[in-house]
Amino acid sequence: MLVFSRARTAPLTLLALLLAGAGCSRCGGGTDEEQEVRATIAAAVTLAERNDLGGLMRLTTDDFVAHPGSVGRREVRGVLLAAFKRYGRFSIRHPRPGVDLGEDRRSAAARVPFVVIREGAAAPDLGGLVDDAEAWMERVAGMGDAYYLELEFRKDGGEWRVSRARIRGTRDRWSL
Repeated sequence: MLVFSRARTAPLTLLALLLAGAGCSRCGGGTDEEQEVRATIAAAVTLAERNDLGGLMRLTTDDFVAHPGSVGRREVRGVLLAAFKRYGRFSIRHPRPGVDLGEDRRSAAARVPFVVIREGAAAPDLGGLVDDAEAWMERVAGMGDAYYLELEFRKDGGEWRVSRARIRGTRDRWSL
């Protein structure tokens, strides 16, 4: 049985919730492959909000690893169960994910700033910031559980699956 300290579980809990990304109400734009990656991300948020552990795990590759900590699929399943118990019912909010396709068009990277909002908590109006990740994050950073998620995808059997995920706190930024 894995035992994590509270300091380590906060980011891992949210990473587990979003190990395959977060949904987007306006995911249009970009190439067909970019839209497919965004559709996979949108499916993941629906699964996370439903606490569907099996569904989320089906969106990952067999060699999936989450960071920090190089946590594999088995460990992520345990963290997901703990996260679902901790958060109960929740929603996930974020702007449009940035997607970069690999030259082979069979790999991709996505960047998603996000916030987890517990059921019943006030949710901000962020619709006007869907295409501005930095402004979006500035607006939600003080609301609580806000993070940056970086995902690596591989096309596996015709489907986009997450092979790597890294979560960072709101104090760490990437260049968009």
